[in-house]
Amino acid sequence: MEPIFIPIVIISIVIIIIVYNYYFSRIQKIKRSLKKASYSPIKSFRSGDISKIVGEVEPVGETLIAPLSQRPCCYYYVKVEQQVSSGKSSHWKTIIEDIKSSTFVINEGGYRVFIDSNNIQKYVVFDAKFSSGTFNDPSNRLIQYLE
Repeated sequence: MEPIFIPIVIISIVIIIIVYNYYFSRIQKIKRSLKKASYSPIKSFRSGDISKIVGEVEPVGETLIAPLSQRPCCYYYVKVEQQVSSGKSSHWKTIIEDIKSSTFVINEGGYRVFIDSNNIQKYVVFDAKFSSGTFNDPSNRLIQYLE
């Protein structure tokens, strides 16, 4: 074998592994399912169907308040990470991972779908990001949450 052939094979294998892990990740599977799903009015939706539904979210029982944005919601996910340096390299270490969900309904023109958020696959779209560090002091709300 030629000496240049071995690094090309190794790089190719690494790229294939990265693409494979990305394509078959949980989030990518959910995104593909949602992309394939067609819109369906709530009145024709059946339990267990994969479909896009549109409507107004109404909490069943207590409404949650997102701890950092202070917005009312039915589901929130907070992940706090700290950058840890070790020599010349660094990585992110998860300090807090806080998930809260409640039961809710989606209302469309008088028809309602009951959603138990504990039994569904979720894809979270982040609506706020907070950071702090050198020359970037955390907000009072962020300090209170971290305490």
